[in-house]
Amino acid sequence: MGQQETSQAAETGTKGDDSRQRQTQHDQLDDLVGQQVQTGKNGILLVKRNVRHAAESSNNSGPIQNAAENSACAMTENGKIIIVGGGIIGASTAYFLTLKGIKPILVERCELGAAASGKAGGFLGRTWGDGTPTQQLHEVSFDLHEQLATKLGLTSYRKIPTLSVRGEVSRRSGECPSWLDGSVACKPMDIHSAQVTPKEFTTKIAEAAVANGAELVIGTAQGLVTEPVGQDERRVTAVVVDGQPLAASAVVLSMGPWTVLAEDWLGVPVPMQGIKSSSMVYSGRAATVAEPFALFCAEDSNDCHLEVYPRPNGEVYLCGLGGSDYVRDARSRPGGDCEKPELITADPQRTAAAHAPIRRLTTSPSP
Repeated sequence: MGQQETSQAAETGTKGDDSRQRQTQHDQLDDLVGQQVQTGKNGILLVKRNVRHAAESSNNSGPIQNAAENSACAMTENGKIIIVGGGIIGASTAYFLTLKGIKPILVERCELGAAASGKAGGFLGRTWGDGTPTQQLHEVSFDLHEQLATKLGLTSYRKIPTLSVRGEVSRRSGECPSWLDGSVACKPMDIHSAQVTPKEFTTKIAEAAVANGAELVIGTAQGLVTEPVGQDERRVTAVVVDGQPLAASAVVLSMGPWTVLAEDWLGVPVPMQGIKSSSMVYSGRAATVAEPFALFCAEDSNDCHLEVYPRPNGEVYLCGLGGSDYVRDARSRPGGDCEKPELITADPQRTAAAHAPIRRLTTSPSP
């Protein structure tokens, strides 16, 4: 393999042995949905007492502004749906709204797919949810990716079989691709998997949304404008972008781990945290294009649990380098070390730790 590039993505959610923490977050979310948020007329999100209290205590100087004193921003029949966050969720939401004849505004701080939506592995497993409550979601999502690949002209999408691989073995065994020529043991894991490069997917579905009438605005969302609806409720009427309010009939917040900023804007808890993980991209060779296999590798002595995804253009993407960092609260806010995607870089210790297992998997020249 040739020259190495390193990247790091901030991703939402939890993993590993954090089941107790996940359950706590789910309980908090259930409480939030059940007690503090409800859908009002025309699908307007009505946030109850916590938002009213936050608006009053801010004295109109914080990110939640008083719409009564800013009538130009009040929601009108011409207000648009505003989607905050240009990752795969925001871009896809914009696209599917345009298929319904709706022309939303997509607000993105720096660039489409700037974090995990542009730096993830892009592995797709149709049967990986079998026997779980999300089985149908896995199946529909997998099939939809294939349909969209054709419709959007994605060059990185393809079906790809998956192997379970163990390194650090005494001798090579199993049916391994020719480029996986180190001391490894291979066995089939899944023949119904696929892949797509997330950056291409996110960019092209956003471009399709714009072609259908959506508007892309590059700017920083700084808060929400609300107005009272009844005694204990408020509704969002605008999004403040770079100091200017954009009138909105509805707002979708899809900012990945930065969605926690909504806690400051609405005064309600957002039980979410980011996971900052390193990934690596190598330039590959023809064999990885001719013999595409996704690899899920057993944990090795360097605390890596590698996932290897050769891409159609010859690149080889690696993640599972270990050392994930959980990000929340002040770290995601202005002044924090993870305030924005541009500040997030790879962990050199983890990328260095991944070199040794890669050398055991393949004898191709290391970068």
